[in-house]
Amino acid sequence: MAVVNLPENTGSTYSRFYSRFYPRLVSAMMRCSPSLTRKLVFAGWRLQISCPNDFSHEGLSSAKGGVSEIARSKSVMGIHFDNALGVAAGFDRFGQIGDGMGKLGFGHLEIGTVTPADMDRVMLPSPRENGSFRLGANIGKQLDSSLADGVDDYLQGLQWAWPFADYIVINLSGGTSRSYLQSENFQVLEFLLNSLKQRQVRLAEQTLRFCPLVVKLNTRVGLVPLRPVLDLILKLGFDGVMAAEDVGKGGTLPELDQCFQQQVGARLTTLKQYLGEDVALISVGGMATLADAEQRMLAGASLVQMHNALVYRGPILLREISAHCMPVH
Repeated sequence: MAVVNLPENTGSTYSRFYSRFYPRLVSAMMRCSPSLTRKLVFAGWRLQISCPNDFSHEGLSSAKGGVSEIARSKSVMGIHFDNALGVAAGFDRFGQIGDGMGKLGFGHLEIGTVTPADMDRVMLPSPRENGSFRLGANIGKQLDSSLADGVDDYLQGLQWAWPFADYIVINLSGGTSRSYLQSENFQVLEFLLNSLKQRQVRLAEQTLRFCPLVVKLNTRVGLVPLRPVLDLILKLGFDGVMAAEDVGKGGTLPELDQCFQQQVGARLTTLKQYLGEDVALISVGGMATLADAEQRMLAGASLVQMHNALVYRGPILLREISAHCMPVH
């Protein structure tokens, strides 16, 4: 299947201006004050939701040159998604925007990472106006918890997120949580994942609703080091794997070239073949454009999530979503 070409902008003077200068401005601001820059960008997205303009209110509209895979509605892990494009955890950590991103064309948003210490800060969703928008919850352990004590952190997170989340992500991709994946800690990892699966079954019986569990891993290390972990995930019957392409704190979107995207695509294809059709594969990280996201879908991803693209390409990305994709049922 050929990759659908998704143009960088719509060709207007407004688009050309933002395509040239907005990424440069944000990059310069990020070098000076990353935290402040992200807060300002986040405020801009919230304002956009409150005051939608002519290129955002339609969400995902017509495509040029063919139908994009990211725009197709689909069932993943037994859940209906209007489209495959989502907002990654970390952008709206405490749910301040929530399903408002659905008004701009995204199909889902993931809050978190949330630990027991953060739960009181999260704005829990009210009954949703947009019933088709999906909300995920990314849970993790506290930084000062040992690996053994972290099991209780994850179980608390699962219990907390179960009533409102459409799916729940077990974050093992960063910070101290990554230590679970070291070979000497495999028994603790096995106990953690087995405990979470048992709790999932118990909660499903108690609440009469099913919430899929996804394990998030940093896949830049390659398949071979992760094979024992993937085998355990398959053995226990988890519903999905989230493949995180972490570019590191120093990495920025302008530095991600086509070679990088091809390498990610190759890893995704290999990973999907290993997991099989019954396990969902979600790709997150290192996507600058919808064309990058499209390549991830064609490589085997079921869903894709963006984060830094929303920071570095805000209004440009929004115009791409509005102008070049249309959901197909």
